[in-house]
Amino acid sequence: MKFDLYDFDGTIYDGDSGVDFIKYSIKNHKGTLKCLLGSIWTVILFILKLRTKEQMKNKLFRFVKDIDNIDEFVKGFWKEHEHQIKSFWTEKKDHSKDIIISASCRFWLQPIADKYKVYDLFATDIDMKTGEIIGNNCHGKEKVRLFYDKYPKGKIMKMYTDSVNDLPLIEEAKEGYLVKGDIVKKYYD
Repeated sequence: MKFDLYDFDGTIYDGDSGVDFIKYSIKNHKGTLKCLLGSIWTVILFILKLRTKEQMKNKLFRFVKDIDNIDEFVKGFWKEHEHQIKSFWTEKKDHSKDIIISASCRFWLQPIADKYKVYDLFATDIDMKTGEIIGNNCHGKEKVRLFYDKYPKGKIMKMYTDSVNDLPLIEEAKEGYLVKGDIVKKYYD
């Protein structure tokens, strides 16, 4: 099958949905801030390259296990933030051959993938009982591995991103596109 792949943060979404989800959680869920304060040391160690991204996310998102109705909570998040979905995405009529592939967490990206009826969603999975990552963070070369593990004969026709972190996917695609703000142009132009 032939697919068009899209990174999410900075590409489809104007900003970083993970940062926005954390801010939303601080405002709307008691206990989030306390949990995040306990993560500061791990974030510092990650910045110093002494912890992996997975280890950092395991600490950062452990507050989700304490949110009683996460589906309703995520609906509230999107009610407040859906306006940040970029127009090049919302104006496209058919997403049936599109795949969103993102390091952000599946539990808050799934409603957007469902709304736009994308073919598939690759994202970082989190165990909602522990707040810890299941498997690997969906980032960089891991995105390529995940795609070909699921679609060994799949062809990436177009890859849209805002970041050099997706260069491994750009190199696999027939065409690569760089998204900066609302401007979409050929990746190597």
